[in-house]
Amino acid sequence: MRRIAGALVRAVPGPLAAETATAIPDPRQQSAAFLDIAEVHLQDGRLPEARQAALAAGTGGQSDLQISSDDMLRSAAVWLKLGNEAQFTGMLDHYRSRLPAEASARKAAELALVERLASLDRLPEAEQAFAPFAARNEDQVSARIALALALARSGEGDRALVMLGGVRQLRYKAVGLARLAMLLRHEREQAIAVADLSMMIAARIELSYARSYAYGRLVDVWVALENLPAAERALDEIEDDRLKAVAALRLLSTGEYQDAAADQRDLVAVARRSIDGVADRLARVWLLCSLEAEFGSQPDDRSAGIAYRDEAIDIARSIRDPWFRARAWARISESYSQQAAIAETSR
Repeated sequence: MRRIAGALVRAVPGPLAAETATAIPDPRQQSAAFLDIAEVHLQDGRLPEARQAALAAGTGGQSDLQISSDDMLRSAAVWLKLGNEAQFTGMLDHYRSRLPAEASARKAAELALVERLASLDRLPEAEQAFAPFAARNEDQVSARIALALALARSGEGDRALVMLGGVRQLRYKAVGLARLAMLLRHEREQAIAVADLSMMIAARIELSYARSYAYGRLVDVWVALENLPAAERALDEIEDDRLKAVAALRLLSTGEYQDAAADQRDLVAVARRSIDGVADRLARVWLLCSLEAEFGSQPDDRSAGIAYRDEAIDIARSIRDPWFRARAWARISESYSQQAAIAETSR
């Protein structure tokens, strides 16, 4: 029901999404659904509706919040984007007041706060919250990456690299560097140097999926830097079918292969094999709907014979388990609503 509410807010004007969220019996899931709705309204610039949904989530400053800690941070972000500094601060105070007593859980919650503050570009507050962890000889992966990206956005690329230097696990360091290179892409030489470093580190990652994920990020980076040979090298290294399909189609969508029919056919074949290689039917529905959202409106991809959502519908019809079938259809309905939202925005 939460997923359906999130899909309805994109597709159907009026109160139906809120009514669906209200019908959710679990208070935490109901609050989460209203926050989903608020975030969609924010993305679409509907500030009064976003504020109403945030209030309906029960995040208007009450002391007896029936929401998870993660949703407290989401709510704080919503209120900040609505320009309500008092509600933003109040939600963070609620979050801090509910920090777990157990040491490892408390550390995770404090680092989640650092990450959220950094993602909101509240850099001084994020660095202050991170200060107790900064000198410790341990990874704080997500917080370090979020801080590095916030530093890069503020023009402090060198400090961002230092922050990422504290990440010891290669899979996270490679992805962090790729994300940093993307942010630095307007400083081309520095971005290329960071992307090259990420490529070197990605090659040393042992876990196949993690290595594929890092190379998938690097395909995007090299495309943004207009270095297609490097993007193709990264694509060749991706072993996970889901990630390879997305990366191949992103390369195809650059348009650089329009006059190179053989290269275009090769990329389409890579994407087709990768889609077909996803054995789990629900996972393939998810992948095809994601591809529909990103590539479905591009005629070149349509002529490649990949029907995306039509294929997802065929697969959903073949799923017998009610739980997985319901999730598949909810994802497909979300895909339709995303397409409707895009069409409405482009008018």
